[in-house]
Amino acid sequence: MKKINNFNKSYITVQVDSVEGEKILNYLWNKNVSVKNIKKNNAFSITLEISVSDYLHLKEAARKVKGKIKILNRRGINFFYLKLSTRKLLIAGIAVFFIILYYFSGFVWSVDITTDKYLAPLEVRNILKSYGIMVGSKKNSIDVLKAEENLVTDIDEIMWVKVRIEGSRLTVDIVERQEPPKIKEKEYTGDLVAKKSGVINRIYTSAGTPVKVLGTVVDKGEIIVKGQEGKEGMEFSVKAEGRIYATTFYEEITQVPLSTISKRRTGNKQVRYGVNVNNNKIYLKKSLNNYTTYDKIEENWGIFIKETYYETEEVEEATNTDTVIKELENKITLNLDRGVKILDITPEVKKQDTHYEIRVLITVEEDIAESQVVVTDVEKEDESPET
Repeated sequence: MKKINNFNKSYITVQVDSVEGEKILNYLWNKNVSVKNIKKNNAFSITLEISVSDYLHLKEAARKVKGKIKILNRRGINFFYLKLSTRKLLIAGIAVFFIILYYFSGFVWSVDITTDKYLAPLEVRNILKSYGIMVGSKKNSIDVLKAEENLVTDIDEIMWVKVRIEGSRLTVDIVERQEPPKIKEKEYTGDLVAKKSGVINRIYTSAGTPVKVLGTVVDKGEIIVKGQEGKEGMEFSVKAEGRIYATTFYEEITQVPLSTISKRRTGNKQVRYGVNVNNNKIYLKKSLNNYTTYDKIEENWGIFIKETYYETEEVEEATNTDTVIKELENKITLNLDRGVKILDITPEVKKQDTHYEIRVLITVEEDIAESQVVVTDVEKEDESPET
C-alpha cells in the first residue's frame, strides 16, 4: 500500500467489465476518489481514469460486484522512472557516453591556421608541434598567450598573432609583416590618347595638359592629353592621367527572312504501350503511325514503356522584327563596361524583296582615355660614403 501511494502524480486508464458499473462509480465517489474521462462502452463495460494511489479502492469496488479490471494505459513520471529501473544497461550506456564525451571535449581536435600571402600554414603547424600543440593535445595544457609570444619570436614574418581555443578547435590568426615600398627606379611618362572615335564631352586630368577642347571629334589614337606640364620653355615630361568622357556609337546590322517556317502540334495524338526486354521492344497492341511529321515522347516505368506520337504541321510565321531588334540591343549592351552610360537607342528596319535589313545604333557616353606609357630608366646617384 505504501508503494502504491508513491504514485500520487501518476494515472492509469482502466476498463471495468461489470453489469453493475454504477455501483463501482458510487463506491469510488463515496471514498472521495477522483475519477476522470468516464466513458460507457456498452451495458457491461466502462472506461475511466484514476490516480494509481486510488487503484486499491477500484479493485475493492470491482471485487464486491464481481467485476474485472483491465489496465489500458499508464502515464506519469513514476512510470517513466519504473521503466528506467528495468533498463539499467541503457542508463549505464548513456552515462558512459556522456562521460566519454566530457573527457574528449578536453582535447583539441582541430587546428585552423589563417595567414596572409607568404607564410605557409604548414610551417606554422610544424612550429606549434614543436611547442607540443597539435591535434590531440589537452586544452588545459595549452597556454595561448605563451604560444602567441613564442610564434612572434620564432617566425620573423609574423607581426601579430592571435591564438584562441574555441570548443575543441584551436584557431591561429596571423598578420604578416609588410615590406616597405621599394624606391622607384624607372620613370613613367606618356600621353592620354583616344582608344576609340567619339565626340569629347568632358575632360578630367590629374596630370598632363589637354590639347583638345570640348565638342571636338577625335579618331582612335589621337592625343587628347599630352604628357607634359610647366610653363613655356620650362616644360617637363609626366605621365598623363585622367578621364575623358566622350559620346561614342555602337552598331549592329543583320538580315533576316520575311517569314520563317516553324513546327506546331495539331492536337492529334496516338499512344501505344509495350515492354522493353533486353532493348527489344514488344508492343501490347500494334498501332500504325500515320503522321507525316510528329513529336515522339517516350516514358519508362521499369520494363514498361509508353510512346505518345503528337502530329505536327509546318506553319509559316511572319518574322517579328521587334524580337530581332531586342536581340541586337542585348548583343551590344552585354559587351559594354559597367561605367558606360546609354544615351539613345535607334533601331532601323528596311524591308527588301526577300528579307529585312535591321540596324540598331546605340549612342553612349564613356571614358575613352587610354594611356601610352613610356618607361625610361633613371640613373640613381651613389649615396654611399666616400672612402
